[in-house]
Amino acid sequence: MKALLIVLLILILLGLLKVGVHIVYDGHVRVQILIWKLRISLPKEKKSKKKPEKTAALEQKTPKKKKQKNPAVKAWLQAALAHWQDILALLGKALHMPRLDPLILHVTVGGSDPAARALNYGRAWAVLGSVLPLVENSFRIGRREIGVQCGAGQDAFIFYVQTDLTVRIYEILLLGILGLKLLLQIYQEYKSIQKAVQLT
Repeated sequence: MKALLIVLLILILLGLLKVGVHIVYDGHVRVQILIWKLRISLPKEKKSKKKPEKTAALEQKTPKKKKQKNPAVKAWLQAALAHWQDILALLGKALHMPRLDPLILHVTVGGSDPAARALNYGRAWAVLGSVLPLVENSFRIGRREIGVQCGAGQDAFIFYVQTDLTVRIYEILLLGILGLKLLLQIYQEYKSIQKAVQLT
């Protein structure tokens, strides 16, 4: 009994574990994988060697195959369209699941003279005022640190963004269960469409 309780406790703790990405933008984008408080840097992409392009003569020799319409794909599309409301509801849950905590957004405005800086200052707040409601409607936001300041440089806008986009493991599992349930419903719809086609 104790072993079962320990296993259950471990599963609960794992379910509450946060995973996600740590994103920083200061002119360059830097992304790290987050597992609880552990950050794992992504490996740098290796430059792949470009393969030599085929000549026009070789392309002419190879005849292009005509794409044939697959009835199974059409049946799958019809089955998915029959559940389009459920698909949209699931996508809505998936979009509102991630959490931004913290959300740090600093804008430094500049200009050729004080009047230009003041104008850019107002523009920066206007942009933030239109963008932030969209972010708030799409994500759950924890601690936020948002501000605009005037700098001495000539650049009109300099952005600094830092955030942790996280989701708990149990939320991913719940979304996976809902997705699997919806997929089974679409599959049943697909089978019924296939039977109807065979009868005709």
